[in-house]
Amino acid sequence: GPDLVHGPRTWRVSLEARSVKITTCSATVFAAYSYAPLRRGRGLPPPSTQGAGGFRTSPPVLARRNVTANLPKGFAAHSLVASREALRSAFEEALHVEIW
Repeated sequence: GPDLVHGPRTWRVSLEARSVKITTCSATVFAAYSYAPLRRGRGLPPPSTQGAGGFRTSPPVLARRNVTANLPKGFAAHSLVASREALRSAFEEALHVEIW
């Protein structure tokens, strides 16, 4: 029926940060992101100040200059309840992953 097409559904979204290659100098690094659409709950209302949408690989790894380093524990899965239209609109925002 129309509720299945336009109503809220549970969506499973997964992201994985696998590796990093530093080209300037060696460093001990981790990857992190905080993505507003993943912090939102039922129906994707405005984000909370601290929510489940933040993520960080752990532990930090030594990334040698010009060598690809694998990031440990880089997988995260998120469950969202929203309509298809609300989810599509929320994911128009770019995801920014920072390397620290």
